[in-house]
Amino acid sequence: LQSDDRQALFPITGDAQVMQHWTTGHDRTLADVEKRLTRAHEHATRYGFGEWVMIEKSRGELIGFCGLQHQVLDGTNRVG
Repeated sequence: LQSDDRQALFPITGDAQVMQHWTTGHDRTLADVEKRLTRAHEHATRYGFGEWVMIEKSRGELIGFCGLQHQVLDGTNRVG
């Protein structure tokens, strides 16, 4: 994920139904998307893994994002 992706990500991360299971909720502005991207970059720098954009090959269109996150659940480090 890069800052350049914010415009293409906003229709996805700005959709409350799509983002209903994310603890951070949906993004209301492009500034919120930028904050999300900053957190993703900081996570990847700290842990060496993170999120990636998904591109539909035939159209070259960004269609989503996926990846791994470090989490602490019940005091235990986990990757999910």
